Amino acid sequence: MIRKNNLSLGIALAFAFSASNAVHAVTVSNADFRNVEIRHSGMCIDLTGGNTANFSGFSQWTCGENNSNQRLEFVEQGEGFYSIKTKTSQKCLEVADSNSANGARIQQLTCADASVNQQWSLQDMNNGWFKLKNRATGKCLDVAGAYTEKGSEFHQWACLADHPNQEFRFIFDENVASDPSGTITVQAAGFVSQGGSFDDNQQSPVSIYNVAGQSAINYINSGDFVDYNVEIDRAGKYQVTFNVGTAITSNVQIELLVLENGSWVSYAQASVPAYGWDNFTELSPANEVSLAAGTQKLRIHALGSNDWQWNLASFKLEWQGEPTDPVDPPLLDSDGDGVLDVNDLCPNTPANQPVNQDGCAQSQLDDDNDGVSNDVDQCPNTPPGVTVDNTGCEPNSPGVIDVNTADANLPSFVSFNNTTPLGKRWEKVESLSDEFEFWNGAKWIKTNWNYGNTPVNMLNKNSGVSDGNLWIQATLNADSPNQWFETSRVRSVAKIKFPMYTESRIKVANISAYSTFWLNNGDINNRDEIDIIEINPVPTCNCQPDFPWKMNSQYFIAKNGSTERNHGNSDNRTDLSDENTLQGVLWTDDYHVFGAWWKDEHTVQFYLNGEPVNKVTTQQPFTLEQFVIWDLWSQDSSWVGGLPQKTDLLNDNNNTMKVDWIRTWKLVDE
Repeated sequence: MIRKNNLSLGIALAFAFSASNAVHAVTVSNADFRNVEIRHSGMCIDLTGGNTANFSGFSQWTCGENNSNQRLEFVEQGEGFYSIKTKTSQKCLEVADSNSANGARIQQLTCADASVNQQWSLQDMNNGWFKLKNRATGKCLDVAGAYTEKGSEFHQWACLADHPNQEFRFIFDENVASDPSGTITVQAAGFVSQGGSFDDNQQSPVSIYNVAGQSAINYINSGDFVDYNVEIDRAGKYQVTFNVGTAITSNVQIELLVLENGSWVSYAQASVPAYGWDNFTELSPANEVSLAAGTQKLRIHALGSNDWQWNLASFKLEWQGEPTDPVDPPLLDSDGDGVLDVNDLCPNTPANQPVNQDGCAQSQLDDDNDGVSNDVDQCPNTPPGVTVDNTGCEPNSPGVIDVNTADANLPSFVSFNNTTPLGKRWEKVESLSDEFEFWNGAKWIKTNWNYGNTPVNMLNKNSGVSDGNLWIQATLNADSPNQWFETSRVRSVAKIKFPMYTESRIKVANISAYSTFWLNNGDINNRDEIDIIEINPVPTCNCQPDFPWKMNSQYFIAKNGSTERNHGNSDNRTDLSDENTLQGVLWTDDYHVFGAWWKDEHTVQFYLNGEPVNKVTTQQPFTLEQFVIWDLWSQDSSWVGGLPQKTDLLNDNNNTMKVDWIRTWKLVDE
């Protein structure tokens, strides 16, 4: 049985053994295929839905050794770069259009050796973890939003330290195996942690290298150790055998310890004969080790007194018989911080961070006791008793624009830059405001007319209210060749006209379709229309690289056969201030607040996350009362961004537009 938590990393640093001069290069194990595990979630890179078509995306999913959507082949392209080919489709993972922007989509396309956007280097992060850096863009493969849910998608982002959603390791690559006889073989490079205090001028106590086509560990000095998580299928007594080498002729010893009840217990020791550093020899100590079934934490320790000790390629555990006495399962330290889970007050400590006696790293503490941990606290010295927002700052602190802390009784921009005209005030319009605790039929109706030249079919069943959200969901009707995109539209009962302001907090659907929030008077032949957003976050047309950040705001005036139209295309990367907490955050990664101030018969000012962005001005007067509308739809056109894959409509994590609330005001005299 092969388990992901005891597999070889597959990545190795090739070292020529020399205390003064190490030569290294990143390589990949010689397995034909392997899975790639993501550090922050424990899931694997997965070809979404097993879709073999070009432009299909990638997401994270529960790791499966026999899941061909996750079996990846790393094909050498020279100079330390690899193309990554999926077993299911035989196509290669790439950055769409070689787009160098943060958030650029990751997709598959027919493999081409000349396509540098399909080439990735492995950036060593120690302990077998690595980043995947794209040759064309210089940015890293990244789980968008660092979400841990199944189905969360990949994009590229600037390579950042301490971002485990950018760190990977190989699993299921045939480097740890068990066999029917009860033998478990563990590759030495598959350690999960390491330690040691001897200064050998290396970046870490233990190094990984490649020798004779296999990975191994070297630069092992007296006192160094490596830890392994090993899955024991069958409790019993085991014989340990080290595949070890050294050129040192005396005071070289190797030791196996087991973590039991929070303490490391030594079970087997042996002196290592000097047959050469890379001349690995099987060495079996006399003592056996008793192991319980389940995940066991084992430590290999350099016990000898000589400064230089040994190199290790692997070790194996061979079942010898039933245990003489019952073997208690070990007490666990799941986050590897040295504090047992039963005593750990901070159970998810990031790797390699020192902790206090309670198992808490400095980043997990709350030094000013404001309820916000140090790692996200932008105001670390808040006085006692002061109310703070989710950034650890007093609401409306100078320099911080967090729309989620705005006063809900007023338009959000009032909390940050109040531009309400003198002598005027905002009066809430309750008929066009809702927190969506339930479906209010007095405020909202479902209208089912369909757009032309689309596979869209508007249906009542595809929208509703639940969990504090209005939702509109796109689902697949596989039996209909012409109306397979089933969705819905929600419209207000009431109308409104200028001077007014409306805003809605929305998380758009993560498919190639427009999630919309707009105003329209309801007469196609005599039309005034304000499109606050028409957002397609993941266009499939390979033609709209900026759509993941564009609002696509505009207005229409269509009267007497003449159409007037003006775009106001805001970008949340460039049109929000640096102090805005949602600057550059993808539409699919969080809820955003979209608004429009219809000031007069010619002027509409659009807002994003509490700040004014673009403004449009009409030539004709813009005077007709408007309904408020949300819908979700798509079309096979470049201006919409292309149709989604049909399989995208089967993923409920992505196919739903969510509206947290809408709030509307009229501007009246004080």
